[in-house]
Amino acid sequence: MNPDNLKRLGKNDIILAGYTGSGAAWVGCLLVKLGFFYLDGYHEILHDKVLQRSTILPVKRRERLKVYQNRDQLHATYRESFRIIKTHLYAETVGADPHIRVLVLVRDGRDAIISYYHWLKNFANLNHSLDSFLALGTPTDPIPPARAWARFYAGWLGRIPASKVCLMRFEDMRAAPTTEILRLLGFMNVQRTQEEIN
Repeated sequence: MNPDNLKRLGKNDIILAGYTGSGAAWVGCLLVKLGFFYLDGYHEILHDKVLQRSTILPVKRRERLKVYQNRDQLHATYRESFRIIKTHLYAETVGADPHIRVLVLVRDGRDAIISYYHWLKNFANLNHSLDSFLALGTPTDPIPPARAWARFYAGWLGRIPASKVCLMRFEDMRAAPTTEILRLLGFMNVQRTQEEIN
């Protein structure tokens, strides 16, 4: 998450925490389509603590995720006052308030790590072989990714009270999206029409 965004988290905001490669961009697109203000906490800058507006920083990001770019045109006003903000950072880095609500998105570690590796190769110019990546991590996170994956989820699930956490499995979201969206809406205590969910 961009450091400036950490200072602009509001008391009603919801964090979507997922290890890189776990499908947060896809889930974010679903949330936008459902009319929520969803923000990529790394590539976007919040304007303040409550306003549901942001600036998308990289041009390539705007081109890749058109649904984010058109978000404000799709939803001139939002029905809920909260914002959903994605992060790939460890809980201790974010310093999340134990009272804040958190959506924890988990994907099978093997799949998430391979997805992360391919993202690094395609978009971050990583020159490591897969074996080197699995053993050493990345220059910015130099620990083996399997250990990083475990540390990420232990931190988020250990820091936030269970009543404030909605644990979402990527595989369940793909297999039964309607059921999982209804469960997610229940956690956030909001409603959407069946047509919107479909």
